Amino acid sequence: MKRVFFLLLISIILIPNVSAEATTKSDMAVINPSCTIFTVSIGDTVFFGNNEDWRGDLGLRLWFMPSQNISTIGGERSIYGSVGIGFLDEEKGELYLNPCGGMNEHGLMFDINGLPSKRLFDNPNGSEFWTNSICYIHPTLWDCKTVDEVIEWYKTYKWDTTMGGQIHYGDASGNAVVISADPITHKLAFTHKTGNFLVSTNFNLNNTNNAYDYPCSRHYKATKMLGEIDCEENLTVQACADILYEVHIDGGINQCHTLFSNIFDPVNLDVYLNYGDEYKKQRKVNLLQELSRTNSFQECNISYMTGVEGNLLIKSVAIDDDFYSPPLDSVYVLSYLAVSVISIAIVVYIYRTKVK
Repeated sequence: MKRVFFLLLISIILIPNVSAEATTKSDMAVINPSCTIFTVSIGDTVFFGNNEDWRGDLGLRLWFMPSQNISTIGGERSIYGSVGIGFLDEEKGELYLNPCGGMNEHGLMFDINGLPSKRLFDNPNGSEFWTNSICYIHPTLWDCKTVDEVIEWYKTYKWDTTMGGQIHYGDASGNAVVISADPITHKLAFTHKTGNFLVSTNFNLNNTNNAYDYPCSRHYKATKMLGEIDCEENLTVQACADILYEVHIDGGINQCHTLFSNIFDPVNLDVYLNYGDEYKKQRKVNLLQELSRTNSFQECNISYMTGVEGNLLIKSVAIDDDFYSPPLDSVYVLSYLAVSVISIAIVVYIYRTKVK
């Protein structure tokens, strides 16, 4: 009787320990800022996929910005129309521009992988310093059409800031690059797409010592699945959605989980949002159609952005925020309680049988 009780007690104690080990085993991305991003192209078909992994339950938004003139310190200039995907800033208000990724009307796209912050001090021959680490990314969609233009844009400025991530860019030609801070030289590093695809997760593609998660199972799985797409006919939105679902993250309270998944089609300028059980739900938005609805835009003050003054026309649209599965913590707790109740019932039954 004592042996049975002891074994049952040990089994109850070990269940949460096994779960905790599974959470921490080479998977710091569950706790830290995460994200899986890829650019893939075969023939004339190009897709840019992203899982936005973060803690909490944040208000999700699409920001549409038509081409327009804006005021800068250097004078008035025109910018390209674009869409941004990101979170509502509760302190600064609904129209505070804070996108995590986006695409412009020429098919230039970006998103960001979280990394431990590194100092960036580069390009002493540049004409102007950029010191605001938050606001230097989206202006590339305002000024650039292609990845090559983005690279030249980054080489134009002096940099005196920190980078808490790496920036993945793709364009309508299928070209792609990941821009990061070299943790040793503190200069910009450019990792280029050389085959059909380029994948980035949460280790610096230029130096794997700068990482939240290396080796990364999500990077391995996405690379493997993208490598199995061997012809343009098989490169579809659904194929990309399947890959993003396979590498999505389930996390508990205060842990990262996949808040949403998006796929950009830069050739047709379509945005796909995939969510729900096994990503069976899908929402499609065409960028040019949204930008043509000029009567729906509002003025937003963007003077907080480096070098920018005045207002910007923006339309902010709320999107579904049920892109992730139930947190793993809830599953573990329910499993633990169920096993505990069953184990106690068995002990009571055996004890009563012995007494009789």
